[in-house]
Amino acid sequence: MTTGFRGLPICSLQNEHLRVDYLREAGPRLVRLILAGSADNLLAEVPEVHWPTPWGEYHVRGGHRVATAPEALELSYVPDDSDLMVEDVPGGVRLIRPTEIGSGVSRSIEILL
Repeated sequence: MTTGFRGLPICSLQNEHLRVDYLREAGPRLVRLILAGSADNLLAEVPEVHWPTPWGEYHVRGGHRVATAPEALELSYVPDDSDLMVEDVPGGVRLIRPTEIGSGVSRSIEILL
């Protein structure tokens, strides 16, 4: 684990084609997708974008997150700054967010390389 995305702890998965960085404590959110031989992040980085919600400040940060459709304040923008569970799985990792207070939704994503 390193502190490598705007001061937030991240972990990485990597193979001969690409590297994927994900937040270790917040999300589930992928924050970087970098092709082998490059230093460029193919995902957006927008650390300055945030707004208040009834449950606290929501930070966009950029990257990729698990979204809910249709987008609505109480479903899509509940702050995800803590409580992430990370499970190692063969060939990758599973990121799990417990049930959110505002939405009643639990989100997860599995990354396999």
